[in-house]
Amino acid sequence: MINLNKNRFGGCVVTTCDCMAGSSSKGSLNAWLADKYGFDVAVSNFYTNAGHYVELDDGTRLLTQTIPSSFVNPNTELYISAGAGIEIPLLMKEIDILEGAGYDMRNRLTIHPHANVITDDDKQKEKEILKTGSTFKGCGAAAASKLMRQQKLAADHDELAPYIKDRTIELNELIEDGIKIIIETAQGIDLDLNHAEYPYCTSRSCVPFQAVVDSGVAPQNVTNVVVNIRTHPIRINNASAVDESHCYTGNYWDAKEISWEEVAKDAGFEWDEFINKYEKSLKTSVTKKMRRVFTFPEKRFYHNMNLLGYFSSNNNVILSVNFVNFIDKNVDGATGPATLLTPKVMSWFRDNMGEYLDNIKLIRTGPKHSQIVEFPEGIGFINES
Repeated sequence: MINLNKNRFGGCVVTTCDCMAGSSSKGSLNAWLADKYGFDVAVSNFYTNAGHYVELDDGTRLLTQTIPSSFVNPNTELYISAGAGIEIPLLMKEIDILEGAGYDMRNRLTIHPHANVITDDDKQKEKEILKTGSTFKGCGAAAASKLMRQQKLAADHDELAPYIKDRTIELNELIEDGIKIIIETAQGIDLDLNHAEYPYCTSRSCVPFQAVVDSGVAPQNVTNVVVNIRTHPIRINNASAVDESHCYTGNYWDAKEISWEEVAKDAGFEWDEFINKYEKSLKTSVTKKMRRVFTFPEKRFYHNMNLLGYFSSNNNVILSVNFVNFIDKNVDGATGPATLLTPKVMSWFRDNMGEYLDNIKLIRTGPKHSQIVEFPEGIGFINES
């Protein structure tokens, strides 16, 4: 097992993030961490413009846009923070689906009274103002209305009354009792309003420290930041969500845009085999449109590692890498180092992430819940192979 840092009370506060432009399967990471490490409370600050899939080992795929992905652990309490944005009908649908799948929601879900509520009017406003770079789910318009103190928040809606609870004091007191908290962030750093390619970004901050502030947990209580990384970062496609016309949706700094056909060929797949197996992974979870794909952006990754404090003297960052099966088809579903670190995979890590190898401690080899391999001491030893 990897060693999560403990606070002076014996517990831990871990926050997770997507180091790229989203869709790194962070939902799968959060679910696995909650299950494996027994987190007592999971907090999310999601808006509904991003989806978070969890694929169980039996192939069941569960999507949440509001509820923390840590729902898979039946003992983990679920808390939607003040920084979240809720679409009430969607939340109620998620509750029904997860309850139907055997996960208790009504007895362990709480919502901060100041969580935002997204309305149909918010969606319409976005369609009138924006032309691209948006899923048009009303998130930006809702955030703007909250900023202007014109929005009805969670506590103002009777449907949410059974779930409303401000847990700020409680969570900070529980930390002193040594509990484990996981704080799940939304989207990815490379969509951040302040640090991404403006205006081809989302409507708020996506760095993990913002999610910590939104949760009401004091930032100095964070013991680890777990950073999820794609081998090939993605961006949304260049078709306008309004009229399907071509439009620019941002590039990826030093990275080269390539085709999914190139990804498949480089990994050793026949195209039909690749598309049949991974088509769902090539499309966005919310809009269902084919994503654009790029080579690994080393310079941009270095920028984001600085943003996350990776090079500081008290570095508490753990790196998790996903989609290594897009590097080498032979590692799909691998369950241990012997079957995962093939020469092709080892070469990719050395070429693209050489200075980070000691902190790469989690590698996901497929979409299913348990298809992740732990390296407690990092994978720096591959340089000795």
